[in-house]
Amino acid sequence: YETLVHGTRASNSFPGEEDDLGYFESIPEFKERVAGFRDRIVKLILDLASNVDSSDDLFNLAYLRDADPAEAAAFEPIANIIELLLENVDGFLDEAKQNSRPRQAGATSFRNALTGGSAGAALGATSSTENQQVAVAQSQLVREVRAGLHGVITHANNIERPQLRFKTPPDNSRAPFRPSISHKPNAIVPLPPGGPRLVAGDALRSGGHGDMSNELEAHVRSLGSDVDRHQLSRFEHPYEAEVRAALESPPAWLFEASEPAKPKPLNEVPCTWVDSVDLLRKMCAELAGERAIAVDLENHSYRSFQGFCCLMQVSSSTADYLVDALALREHMHLLNEHFTNPSMVKVLHGSDSDVLWLQRDFGVYLVNLFDTGQSARVLQYPSAGLAHALLRHCQVRANKAYQLADWRIRPLTDDMFRYAREDTHYLLYIFERMRNELLAVDGEAAVRNVLKRGASIALTVYEKDVFTPRSYERLIKSRNLALSPKQEQVLAAVFGWRDAVARREDESTQYVLPDRMLVRVALEVPTSAADLEHCCNPLPPVVQTRVTEVLALIRSARDSSLVDEDEDEDMEVRTLTTNPPAVPAPITPGSAQIG
Repeated sequence: YETLVHGTRASNSFPGEEDDLGYFESIPEFKERVAGFRDRIVKLILDLASNVDSSDDLFNLAYLRDADPAEAAAFEPIANIIELLLENVDGFLDEAKQNSRPRQAGATSFRNALTGGSAGAALGATSSTENQQVAVAQSQLVREVRAGLHGVITHANNIERPQLRFKTPPDNSRAPFRPSISHKPNAIVPLPPGGPRLVAGDALRSGGHGDMSNELEAHVRSLGSDVDRHQLSRFEHPYEAEVRAALESPPAWLFEASEPAKPKPLNEVPCTWVDSVDLLRKMCAELAGERAIAVDLENHSYRSFQGFCCLMQVSSSTADYLVDALALREHMHLLNEHFTNPSMVKVLHGSDSDVLWLQRDFGVYLVNLFDTGQSARVLQYPSAGLAHALLRHCQVRANKAYQLADWRIRPLTDDMFRYAREDTHYLLYIFERMRNELLAVDGEAAVRNVLKRGASIALTVYEKDVFTPRSYERLIKSRNLALSPKQEQVLAAVFGWRDAVARREDESTQYVLPDRMLVRVALEVPTSAADLEHCCNPLPPVVQTRVTEVLALIRSARDSSLVDEDEDEDMEVRTLTTNPPAVPAPITPGSAQIG
């Protein structure tokens, strides 16, 4: 693992698509040398996979030798392999720490229940010094490798779940998402009594029952549309009229070139931690009169079914703000006063998710959105990523290690605090530089193009992930699985169980049972606790407490598939008995033959 740490660091120092890879690839010596590493790297990957698991169905590595190096998706299984190793490390380290503590009465680990004894007896006598070494290994080794591989800090342990303190618990039911907006500032069209109206969704409907006919559904699927992922009904966008009106009449200054002042260093700009209603109102008062503000969000999704915002970053021309969205969740709607004000441009980068998160958690909407990621595409930058824009315009190299950090942590570490500030601190300057470039390229039309793209994003409506009895087919398609009827029945049953448990417990489906474990359960159809642990090693906490339930579900699905197969065979026999195959007529000279 120490070698893996060093390898990860070396990999992170390699130019990526958001840095200068395009430039380096234009150098023949660089391109030739990189190409020479290909066969060696693929061999190492295959060797590593063979030491982790012999089932190629799990990782689908056979095509790696011929995969296009530029196709990132082709190498996604590698992350799954490393994640499996790291999950094993995490699991065994956690078990070592648990076994080193005095056991509570009646507390029995799954492994002990399985073996009938104390699997960690040898570990039970570990000293406090050894415990500290375990903790150091977990924090410094496992987390560092994960940060390098995924840009993610290992999810923090022993954090009280913030959603337990939410005044309005998340609605994880399979009913359409209902917006929480009850007051509409800057309205052109008033908010209807009772809030936004329920309307037909984008999916095609037939009859008056909201169900798609079989023929129509088959046709829509044949066109490549994933019907299951869209609601058949949804609530209307409460600010649609205002977004469209702002697009028709944007502020005139957007079309006037101006030389922006360079951003000051972080230590020369005040930054306020906003965690009370009074401070939130004070921030809103200070933002009044700004012609543009920069906004970003940090979301957490691993220990929640729908996810929730933990932090909002806001920057004005003179100050930065970090808003504790966990502490102020029920009061964030106050931001609609500015966020829906058409005279104030809201600058975000890659706002597709942010727009939906604002709706989902706070009932907050954006009017007059300028997305610098879309601007980068219009300007045909080599990369549309924020890291490239920071380097290009501000000579700042982004620290991507905290991109998917656990933002539930309070207080934030110094590094997390700095990372959060950087996301918006430089964004207004980048916006001004891009605006000038757009005007130079195609005048007002180029700026309007970006504003139109922003309005399109702002008009998207948050919808919950839809579950149907056929939702599991997405997993089959994405993994290119070839399953027997028995395996498919098991996959469908456990997939549905996972969705129901995740909604009820407000956990992500990947926390309840990761996809790779779910696939392995379907492939191996475990019949005992030992078999299940072999498929899911280490057992996820949710599964660990429901072993009997999961095994019963698998058994029921397996037996159901056997009954279906028997019925199919009986039907075939009855058909052959009732309608025996016709005996071909003898071919006579001169008769027509169709080959």
